[in-house]
Amino acid sequence: MDPENPAKLVTIPQIVSKDEDMVFLTVLEVELLVRFLAYTGVRINVVLALQIQDLDFRNRKARIRRTWSDDGEGRMQLGTQKNGEARTIALPQSLIPQLEEQNAGQSKNEFLFRAKRGGCIHDQSWRTRIWYPGVRNAGMEGEAVNIHSLRHTYVSIACCADVKTLQKQLGHATASITLDVYAGLWPE
Repeated sequence: MDPENPAKLVTIPQIVSKDEDMVFLTVLEVELLVRFLAYTGVRINVVLALQIQDLDFRNRKARIRRTWSDDGEGRMQLGTQKNGEARTIALPQSLIPQLEEQNAGQSKNEFLFRAKRGGCIHDQSWRTRIWYPGVRNAGMEGEAVNIHSLRHTYVSIACCADVKTLQKQLGHATASITLDVYAGLWPE
């Protein structure tokens, strides 16, 4: 009697690698992106939607006009902000030289932070390939650190600013939203 192999009927899935999903950034680019998030308070999908033309290096400002969002079917699409309104944010002087260097010679239509081969970076790919390993390598895994923590870090650094300024930088609809979320940072 010939014993049957039950595994011979199993169809093994093909491993497919999608190169367009792969994100390759240099260490300096990763460091600059993390600093940009922590020092501006801008959400990750807004930062990844910035184009070089949105920045005014001389006046240390960025025009926030777009964001990446899920289309409901798992695909990312470039669109307007939640409230549909553009806003201008301040950029710290410490970021300007590296941003200028990174983007020298690039078309104004290029994304500020882009994949090595050009084009956009999707946040889920960045989280998987860069953020999570970085948190793990920093020994912070299990400490509830996430990308949004960089937004909270910005507010903790800038909480000496008036609430209205923070509201505009963060893109909150009202100052009361900013206060509701971050009131604990102000002593009284």
